[in-house]
Amino acid sequence: MEIAKHKKLPKTILGFIATHHGDSFAGYFYQKHQESHPNENVDASLFRYPGPKPSTAEQAILTMADCVEAASHSLKEYSEEKISEMVDTLIDYKLTNRELSESPLTFQDVDTIKKVFKKRLMAIYHTRVSYPKEQKPVKQQQNKTETA
Repeated sequence: MEIAKHKKLPKTILGFIATHHGDSFAGYFYQKHQESHPNENVDASLFRYPGPKPSTAEQAILTMADCVEAASHSLKEYSEEKISEMVDTLIDYKLTNRELSESPLTFQDVDTIKKVFKKRLMAIYHTRVSYPKEQKPVKQQQNKTETA
């Protein structure tokens, strides 16, 4: 935020920067900290972004897109089923934890956003058929009984 303010970016952009993580929980880093400090009682609130939550539809969409895009790089398999499961899980988690509660998005909007994310990720990560290497054609031997 400090760099963005120093560069005099528009308020709209500052809003996107401030809200793109909202007040979400950085569970991965919390878990890693717990693993490396097993006997320590860790304050989970230290692993929560300070917010604010997204308050516009556009900010909420960016929040979801940022989360889904980042997680997509960790998939072991890019099947339609795995991508769909990942998108549903991540966005449903944000809804359950009220991370999008200040945005004006409806459930219908969220369903549409999920469909678009799934379609785009499938287009990005689709696998192509592996074609065999081109082989040089074999010259056919002329039939010995054939006359010239």
